Amino acid sequence: AAAQAAINTTILKAPISGEVVELAIQPGEWMPAGQSVIILANLNQWIIETDDLDEFLIPQVTNGQLAQLSFWALPDLSLSAKIEIIDLGYKEEDGDITYTTRLSLDGDDPRLAWGMTVDIVLEP
Repeated sequence: AAAQAAINTTILKAPISGEVVELAIQPGEWMPAGQSVIILANLNQWIIETDDLDEFLIPQVTNGQLAQLSFWALPDLSLSAKIEIIDLGYKEEDGDITYTTRLSLDGDDPRLAWGMTVDIVLEP
């Protein structure tokens, strides 16, 4: 029982089902505590995140607002999305103030892939 308990401490178990999209460790390697080693994604529910919402747009953007998305790699694809979260903690880079915004995708396409570049057009 003690040997099995020791073996069980070496097994990583995910709290959700999904696909491994990034692996930062190989068998036999050691990682410091608290460092991310695996990114697990549920590819059945896409989330789009942008970190360049300009400060001049913030007064015009609200949670729940609709948007149209077009994908650079898939020019024939346009999908709808809804703003879920606007992080009001800003970041300043090269004198520009920007905010991170998360959108939930309405719909799916089997050609979508992790990390694709997306153009976002907000609806009024």
